[in-house]
Amino acid sequence: MTACRITYNVHAQRLLDKMTFMEHIERLQPTALFIMDGLGLAREVKAALPETMVIHRNWGVTQGDDAVFAKVSPQQWLDLRAGEAAGGIVEDPGSQDPSGAQRHRPSAVRANTRSLGRR
Repeated sequence: MTACRITYNVHAQRLLDKMTFMEHIERLQPTALFIMDGLGLAREVKAALPETMVIHRNWGVTQGDDAVFAKVSPQQWLDLRAGEAAGGIVEDPGSQDPSGAQRHRPSAVRANTRSLGRR
């Protein structure tokens, strides 16, 4: 089946009907899905759609990523989140540095978590 170029940002805690959502995306075959606060859902989607890039953002490990750059180094962030990347899930570190500085490039962290998931 050909993948669809449509993608979604899904807030897992607000998903009211997971069965309907799963049926929909299985028919749609999206290229990518961005799932927030739902590692279980991200893993379920990745298992059902192995060719879809599933990106997950977990705000809980560092008690909110609004100021993650002030709380942990990039290596500490990777250490905290490495297990979440298992099975090919891409972890998203967020991209807002509250100081306005571009200290850590999210694309580099995403690349590292992709490789962590392929161990």
